[in-house]
Amino acid sequence: VFSEQTKSTARFRTPIQKIVDRFAWNRRRISTMGFYCKDMEKPFIQQAITKLIKPVTREHNIELIDVEYKKSRKTCTLRVSIDKIQGVTVDDCQKLSREIEDLIEVNELIAIPYVLEVSSPGLDRPLKNEADFLKNKGKRIQIKTFSPINNKKNISGIVRDFSNETLFLED
Repeated sequence: VFSEQTKSTARFRTPIQKIVDRFAWNRRRISTMGFYCKDMEKPFIQQAITKLIKPVTREHNIELIDVEYKKSRKTCTLRVSIDKIQGVTVDDCQKLSREIEDLIEVNELIAIPYVLEVSSPGLDRPLKNEADFLKNKGKRIQIKTFSPINNKKNISGIVRDFSNETLFLED
């Protein structure tokens, strides 16, 4: 219940008080609406960024390995993994990083503070598609599955073939 004095001050606000009130309201609204990574946005952002940067990586003869968007403590992190036949250099990462930042800004894909990391996948690169498995034909790989296969979640073997979305391993 308002007192009479509170009612009158609430009705007769100066223009500056109204601006201050609106600013405070917008700040609350912004902080509750989006300055954090929402789980529902992650797949959309990953797909949109992948689609956006694939032509750029192709143009530079760079293979796009993976795009990962995730929250880590106070900021969101966008990780882009790339590879090249001759090997990825720091220059490649730097050039691609600048182009990705520009594309994200122009297309307004991420409206919150984020950290962009562009790097090569390293030695323990995940194999994600048919081409990756075929490149590693004859090599020993390790596979971790969500559900057990023959009571095992960790499987190791030599890649013999990959066809019709089926991986053939040999002990």
